[in-house]
Amino acid sequence: MTSISPPTPYSPTELAQLYPSSLSLLKVHVFLRHGERAIIKPRLEHLGHPQLWPYCTYSRHMRSIITHPTAAAATPAESDLHWQRKLHMLSATDDSHVPYPVPPNTLREDICGFGMLTDAGRASTYALGAHLRQLYVTSLGFLPPKLSTQTLLSLRSTDVPRALDSLQHTVSGLYPPAHRAPDLGPFEIRQAARGHETLFPNGDACPRLKQLMQAFAKRAELRWDSSPAADRVHAHIGKYMAASPNPGDSPRIGVNSKPSALGIMDSINATRANGTTAATRLPKEFYHPDVISALETAGLEEWFTMYADSAEARRLAAGPMLGDIAADLAHVAETPSRTTATAAAKIALNGCHDTTLGTMLYSLGASDGRWPPFTSHVAIELFRAASTPAAKPPPTGLLAQLGLVGGATRPIQRTPMAELSAAQKALLDGHYVRIRYNDRPVTVPGCRAEGKHLPGDETFCTLSAFKEIVDNMTPKQWKTECMMNLGAPAIPPKPEPAGF
Repeated sequence: MTSISPPTPYSPTELAQLYPSSLSLLKVHVFLRHGERAIIKPRLEHLGHPQLWPYCTYSRHMRSIITHPTAAAATPAESDLHWQRKLHMLSATDDSHVPYPVPPNTLREDICGFGMLTDAGRASTYALGAHLRQLYVTSLGFLPPKLSTQTLLSLRSTDVPRALDSLQHTVSGLYPPAHRAPDLGPFEIRQAARGHETLFPNGDACPRLKQLMQAFAKRAELRWDSSPAADRVHAHIGKYMAASPNPGDSPRIGVNSKPSALGIMDSINATRANGTTAATRLPKEFYHPDVISALETAGLEEWFTMYADSAEARRLAAGPMLGDIAADLAHVAETPSRTTATAAAKIALNGCHDTTLGTMLYSLGASDGRWPPFTSHVAIELFRAASTPAAKPPPTGLLAQLGLVGGATRPIQRTPMAELSAAQKALLDGHYVRIRYNDRPVTVPGCRAEGKHLPGDETFCTLSAFKEIVDNMTPKQWKTECMMNLGAPAIPPKPEPAGF
């Protein structure tokens, strides 16, 4: 699967089932994979496959902000510089500059860089934002029709341009310019330094996680490379791989071949996302269902099954991200009348990647066993039962300051459930967490037990149960744990089930 169908609004019947009147929606976290993009690196050049694609018409209208010199202490004057990119290459005969070739009936000005969001990606992420508006503004009234303050939104993205672009288009679909206050100001988008990024499995910043990823990739290689599925792939496209003149290329595709199974899958999916008649299509054998299914299996084995089998992998890859979510949901539950800026934000949007969504879903035991398509999203929603009162303000005054009343305790947030007081646990009662993946509610295995979900619906996990599950994979100090167990066996002797 490469792209998802445009989202459609829920029917009134579906809406009533998904959002029962007995529950009040308090907070939403949305994690969205970027939209359709160009390939991220050159592959299969010997097949005449174009490496740079003309699917970015916005490249005709590039804008840069120019700062003009001003008097000392004055606010710098700024203006937009509009420009077009004209790519060239070296001539094969005399090294002179010649226009970069593009497929027939396309423009050189529309060329995308590697990994750039295409026009289709911009359209699909904007449509996702419009879908979120239809749901949370029009249908539920959870968000206001017009955005007058940024405190309602929390925005975050990785530093990868396609993720940031996708987030910006989603925000624009959720709140188009006509539905923003004139004095709103620029949107604040948080980004982490690469060595501190936790929106994807960051093996480059976590040595132990990198060891685990390498070990499970080797396991995937042993499982897949000699499998019947790999044989079917070779039968369909082996002749094309063997025709490569590059001595470093492999005649047979494998998990660690060059190009790799995942790399070929990436090229196939990126071309499929731009239509069946696009000039960037590969030979038809690459799109045979057996090839697509087998390569997807290889990718899942290499990248995601480790989170279904290893508690340590979940802790280092998904733990920091899920820990942030659980801490925020607990903070909303324990904060009276949303009196802090963090609690005041009603929706958090995160621009991220397929590895973000796959890691999250596999770590929670809630995956559908498929690779996340472009513009997929996970929505994590916090509800409070209508019969549950909001948290009361804590005691104030001298006695409270002295700790003589009110019980001076640290906030719930990242405090493990086992360390919470009875009063703190009571603040979580009557709150439920529901996860929807591409609009479909999913069930976390650890929430199926009696008393750990809303009666009659296992997809509504109690906040206490959800937090306890996440606590089990949240590191106390991620950077410290990344340096632990280096060189120790990476794969547990038997699977350690996820979602508990």
